[in-house]
Amino acid sequence: MPAALSDSDIAHWRAHGYVILEGWLDADELAQARGPVDQIHPDWGRYTADPGRWPQAEHAWLYDHFPCETPAASLHVLNETLADMAATLLDTGDLVVAHGELIAKYAGTADFEQPHHLDYGNNTMLTPPEELEQIPFIWYFDDVTDDLGPTKVLSRQHTSHLPLTERGLPRESHPDLYELEVSVEVPAGSLLVYSMRTYHRGSAMTAAAGARRTGHVTFMRGDVRHAGWRDLSRAGNEARLSELIEQATVRQRTLLGIPAPSDAYWSASRLKEAEARYPKGDWQAYRDAL
Repeated sequence: MPAALSDSDIAHWRAHGYVILEGWLDADELAQARGPVDQIHPDWGRYTADPGRWPQAEHAWLYDHFPCETPAASLHVLNETLADMAATLLDTGDLVVAHGELIAKYAGTADFEQPHHLDYGNNTMLTPPEELEQIPFIWYFDDVTDDLGPTKVLSRQHTSHLPLTERGLPRESHPDLYELEVSVEVPAGSLLVYSMRTYHRGSAMTAAAGARRTGHVTFMRGDVRHAGWRDLSRAGNEARLSELIEQATVRQRTLLGIPAPSDAYWSASRLKEAEARYPKGDWQAYRDAL
């Protein structure tokens, strides 16, 4: 598995509101992660060979919202090492996934320039407290150079004086801050860890060729009820969610909101119903707990 956060990573995140982990995945791990992504979002070569297969990419980026099109992609979103990182930063083992998605952008298709902004607007009904409730991650499946629309981040040391209600920072109103941004130009397999109090933005793709495919996931405290903008139960009748639950580990199921084997929810009859609904899943740990 990829490495978890070091003490210096945690210190940087606490001081600046973000940390960049270059080469977080080694070559084998990157190849494994890219496999499910390639099935959903093509690399540059496949895209240019037949762009008509992905007409949305001609005007905007491609989205695949969690649960993803394939269980394999969803299981990558539910990366347990990322959950461990979030648990460390939030100081809790009680986590659920708040949202996840795969995004792909292609050169020469759309204007991807954004102003600096905070992500909490569509992730919580309130404002993020200082102790935080959610930890967002972005991992990069392709090399990101200056002309391939790198994410730009601002240190909290430059923005902590701003009111949280100022969720967007237009360049014309805050030109000084745009001079202070850090460009996340990283090799494929890298990771950005940030927060709902971290100003960041997507930048323009100026390259004539190339793709930038990313995975996004946010984990939040399990006791938070006003946050999270992806209601997984809406997909309860979809095969993609059933397949994900059947293939997920016990830990990944708890990240989806399914009670842990030791939870009081479970009884012999409820476990029997769960096994009937998801017959291809391994429910032995739940039987053992009973």
